[in-house]
Amino acid sequence: MIFVVDDEQASLELASVSLATEGYEVQTFSSADDALKAAGTTTPDLIISDIMMPEMDGFQFHEHYVSKFSYRHTPFIFLTCLSDPSTVIRGLDNGADDFLQKPILPDMLRAKVRSILRRTQTYISQSFSGDLAKMPFSKVMQFCELKDLTGWVDVASGEFSSRFQFKGGELLFEGAGEDIDTAFNLETGTFKIYLQPIDYKDIAEAAAVKQVKTGGRTDLEKPMGKLSGVQVKDRLFQIQTEFSSSDNQVVSVVILDGRVLMKRAKQADAGADRKALQAMIEEQHVEVEKEVHNKLDALTDKAEQRVSDSEKKFSDLYDAGFEKYREGNLKSALEFWEQAFEINPDNKTLQVNLSILKKKIAYKAGKIL
Repeated sequence: MIFVVDDEQASLELASVSLATEGYEVQTFSSADDALKAAGTTTPDLIISDIMMPEMDGFQFHEHYVSKFSYRHTPFIFLTCLSDPSTVIRGLDNGADDFLQKPILPDMLRAKVRSILRRTQTYISQSFSGDLAKMPFSKVMQFCELKDLTGWVDVASGEFSSRFQFKGGELLFEGAGEDIDTAFNLETGTFKIYLQPIDYKDIAEAAAVKQVKTGGRTDLEKPMGKLSGVQVKDRLFQIQTEFSSSDNQVVSVVILDGRVLMKRAKQADAGADRKALQAMIEEQHVEVEKEVHNKLDALTDKAEQRVSDSEKKFSDLYDAGFEKYREGNLKSALEFWEQAFEINPDNKTLQVNLSILKKKIAYKAGKIL
């Protein structure tokens, strides 16, 4: 998602059309204040902002954005009619990534956007977004632990937004603070999972064959995947849908307790652009969700046959504790989770849950553990 901020409607329309032709999702704003409000619920991949704007200029907008969302690394491109080198120097000194002089040339704008996003996505590539109403934050943490995630998860609901860092599947508490507790209690909102790819430069000399570009899609052409969950009594079926560039397919999988129960794949058109692939992902994800709902009984029976008694007991206790936690019955939640801890004391997500829960109980009792 790219934010374009300018008080001139003509500039907004030109930038929006120029970027949409390359398949980018664009949101336009006539004021910096409106863009800041939208950023509370949507994390942009790039912000393009005019400098000369009333009420809040581009530099002030950048300062407010960085202050409010210090955990993000959103690149900024500034638009300017000014040719004064001191303006450019001031912007670069304050964190601007690039400048573009008005009037906007569409080809130049697209080239700068490609360059900025290519540099950004060398380090971080967005992979999944989901709905907290379908998959609560506790379950998102379980997924990250299961996949040994290294990266971060952005969570947003109303005025609340926060980022949680993971390394090798473990939540890094530094900087998380009380936001973890808030995230655990959210019943609506969105989450986005960002994966940090492996950097192979330290072993580049050992490469057997030099990589050759085959004409496949670049990271910027790949659409965002989808992740959601379907609750069945005390079990959660995780549904993932993403585009596989290696075989040009949109692939959906249904996972329960780390096991793939179902897989669906559809071939994409060879010339499909990012927008068409994104629509295909959305459509297929909904279809698979419906199929899971229609086969709940059969899926549950198969899953229970595969899961050992101890694993099932742990899952039952964990889910029961989570439900009690959501109801506000903290003592019952503690009883269930402590029983689950006896079965699997190495579960990192459960350790985090217990830590938060005990602090809340101690706080309510007027004591400090």
